[in-house]
Amino acid sequence: MNLDEIWKIFFQHLHTSSHILQYEQKNFAGIPFLYIDADMNTTKKEIDEAILASSIRAASHQKVTWRTSFVRNDGSRYVYQHRFIVPLQKMFCCGNNCTDCVRYERT
Repeated sequence: MNLDEIWKIFFQHLHTSSHILQYEQKNFAGIPFLYIDADMNTTKKEIDEAILASSIRAASHQKVTWRTSFVRNDGSRYVYQHRFIVPLQKMFCCGNNCTDCVRYERT
């Protein structure tokens, strides 16, 4: 399974959360950020639990892990840095002109 399918499963499960009204993923410098709009009565802990449950569902039966870091919130809008990590896959350019350099990947 590729990483795009894992993200798709993650977002499908995140969409079912009753606390999350809307979400959006943006990439800055190759790092994915989640922008989550929640209802006013939702706590950060409930958002964290929804992200955790969705990550567990997306990564089950796969050889991936994930890392989530809270960045900030503004009222009911929460921003997280969230990425799925595939073992033994290059994630940055080392500058050695490797044939499998991430600069040459097609998106």
